Amino acid sequence: MKNDELRSPFTTRQYMLSEDYEIYFYSDLRIKPTPLHAHPYYEFIFFVQGDAVMVTGNRTFTLQPGDMVLIPPGVPHHSVIRNPEILYQRFIFWISTELCEHFGKMSDDYRLVFSLSKEKDCYRHHYETLEFNRIQTYLFDILRERHFERYGRDARIQILIQGLILSINRSAYETVHPPAAKKEADLNQKILDYIDNHLTEDISLDSIADHFYVSKSHISHTIKTGTGLSTNRYIKKKRLELFRTMLVSTNDINTACHDCGFTEYSTFFRAFKEEYGISPGDYKKQLIEERKIFAEKKRYKTVPIRKHHPIILSTLLLSTTLILHFMISDGSFFLVTMELYIHTMGSCPCPKGSCPMAATIMPFLIYANISLE
Repeated sequence: MKNDELRSPFTTRQYMLSEDYEIYFYSDLRIKPTPLHAHPYYEFIFFVQGDAVMVTGNRTFTLQPGDMVLIPPGVPHHSVIRNPEILYQRFIFWISTELCEHFGKMSDDYRLVFSLSKEKDCYRHHYETLEFNRIQTYLFDILRERHFERYGRDARIQILIQGLILSINRSAYETVHPPAAKKEADLNQKILDYIDNHLTEDISLDSIADHFYVSKSHISHTIKTGTGLSTNRYIKKKRLELFRTMLVSTNDINTACHDCGFTEYSTFFRAFKEEYGISPGDYKKQLIEERKIFAEKKRYKTVPIRKHHPIILSTLLLSTTLILHFMISDGSFFLVTMELYIHTMGSCPCPKGSCPMAATIMPFLIYANISLE
């Protein structure tokens, strides 16, 4: 049975005919307004779409798709349709205080959302699309079970209602109390970020613990779990990485050492050699040598054919034609390489001796010379 076939005809009746619960799926245009009223039971309103405002006591708020409104017993309320030409779609779920109390005796996990609505006047809850779709699945399943006379229907409906209420309470709890795992992960990242941003300062296990108002043992455990290193070892490792980065732009080892947070050169020297197996001085020499090699390679770097400008390609083709014509018509041949010719014209970007286009043309010139002989 499709979801649209589970729609209920709208009624202005505001009292339950059954003892425990009633559920409706309304999808309407231009409905009659509902006056301010109250119930002796809980009312859930799951808003799917439309342009409506909910009035509860002294509060008024615009309904958004994904909103759930829970009205406790005795609270005056009604909805106001602002644009009757827009489809007003929502689920209405009434549940008796006796059934709610029955679930509460089974477990306190069923009580939270009801307590929030009664004690803190927290009537409205909003769900993201995925969570709201999950709640709608419960609601449609309850409607389907009510529609068909199948074996075990009442037991199945009770299980679905329990699942619905528990899912609502879980979402409410996670909204009021963000998951501990997420908070812990956020704290771990903040600790590592704090170390990275204060490497040049005098940081220690004590100063980090003081900054985050947590115990030193918690800081140590957090860093050890996240990096596999002790706090001091992790700080030292990050400072050495910073030193290597700074040495690229400066040749002064002592200055770079102190700028990275090391107060004593001897401590820095031992740590560097232990980490990289080489002294800072030898590392600096290697870095200088690598710079020289890189600069030399860059100096003699050839230009790929695809880098040549179209004008150069045109010059090359024209020049080749003229030289071949000269050799054939004159009968004598003076072999001038294509590269020299182009460089004489001043149009090739390649260093002398490395032009790929000239090298490509050379076999044609040699062949022409042999043929003329």
